[in-house]
Amino acid sequence: MAKYNYVTCEEGVSQYDDYDLNEHRIVPARYVEAKLAIDTGNPYIEALPYPRTGRNIISSYSQTMADFDYDKIKSMSTIDKILQIRSLRSIRFPLPFHAELELSFYNALITSYRSRHILHSDNDKVSYSVENQEYAASNILIGDSSASTDAGFSLIGYSGCGKSSAIQMLVSYYPQVIMHTTENGEYFPQITYLVVNCIPNSNFSALYDGIGDAIDKALGNIKPIYSAEIMKIRTLGAKAERIREYVEKFAIGIIIFDEIQLIDFSHTRENSFDSLLTLSNRTKVATAVVGTEDAKAKMFKTLRTARRVGNVINGNMYCIVRTEISFTFL
Repeated sequence: MAKYNYVTCEEGVSQYDDYDLNEHRIVPARYVEAKLAIDTGNPYIEALPYPRTGRNIISSYSQTMADFDYDKIKSMSTIDKILQIRSLRSIRFPLPFHAELELSFYNALITSYRSRHILHSDNDKVSYSVENQEYAASNILIGDSSASTDAGFSLIGYSGCGKSSAIQMLVSYYPQVIMHTTENGEYFPQITYLVVNCIPNSNFSALYDGIGDAIDKALGNIKPIYSAEIMKIRTLGAKAERIREYVEKFAIGIIIFDEIQLIDFSHTRENSFDSLLTLSNRTKVATAVVGTEDAKAKMFKTLRTARRVGNVINGNMYCIVRTEISFTFL
């Protein structure tokens, strides 16, 4: 059973709403009662906010030009007008796939944490660094080998349809790092998500390096620690093993790979995307991929690979809310 106090909040409202999560990526844990009895007492699940629903999704995914004033247009200088025009790029509207994305993300997190258990030791501790300050913890989170590996999703759509923007608005609702406290005052970390941006023509070695860089940024390490460790390793197998250690040490919930189509998919086993998903099989960390139709063709060569990435969300669907007309953008 849980040995912590619960807070109460309405559905679609986070217990961390009083934090500016853009400024405070690391927050102390606050717990809400799990939706399902099977998750009761699981601190990694009960420290997560309930997912956004309904009108909360619509308002969260809507961004307008709040400072625009039509009456001031004539008195604007040329540079002011140019800046106003360029600010149009920041306008966002809620789209049909946003609701599915919200639910898929939350479901991936709780499925991942439900398939793992805490390994505790009173004799040995693992060290970790937050904001370049060293700490020690007696817990790591390991995967249950008997559990299935199906946590994750893929967001597929044409370039420019709003996939990356949707991911940005999605994760802005969740604290990236949650610090739990034991009864004896010891801290242990939980990284809820990592977003790894793939670079053009990169290989899987660079992808593993990117995971290390994302860990450092999440933990606020100005001087790279974990990315530096991974970059020192030469073989892909050893890099993957080090990533596994980090997933268990930091209880990483989900790793999102954005622009996955830019990866150089090799046919060798160690470089294949299927091999990368072995990380999920061993640790039960959820995996999400975001990319174009090209990425879908490269990744889902077999049904086994498609199943392990989870459901496919169609990012091409647009909706005119006022007239309730939905259509697929071609």
